[in-house]
Amino acid sequence: MDLSRRELLLVSLAACGGGGTATIDAPPPNCLANGTRAIIPYNHGHTLDIPAADIAAGTPRSYDITGGADHSHSVSVTAAEMATLAGNGSIQVMSTTGGGHAHTIDVRCR
Repeated sequence: MDLSRRELLLVSLAACGGGGTATIDAPPPNCLANGTRAIIPYNHGHTLDIPAADIAAGTPRSYDITGGADHSHSVSVTAAEMATLAGNGSIQVMSTTGGGHAHTIDVRCR
């Protein structure tokens, strides 16, 4: 008896214990414990990491996000935005203009 591709896939999944949903026991994001990660669209080497200590301090700060890029940008984070991060929320910040453009950056907890 020849099995169709779909039938073969179903048989293979059943043999491997497939069919259920996998769960990953990852801890929830926590800015105060782990700092942040940044999503920078159209990125070409820039980096932004806000350390947990800065978030805990809750004071406004500016960060250079040049990273490996050939031009610089900076980003300012307000006290209110630090409070949002301390509550494990996410923020969106705009960089200064450099190299003829700017970046809108999504900042999320690690």
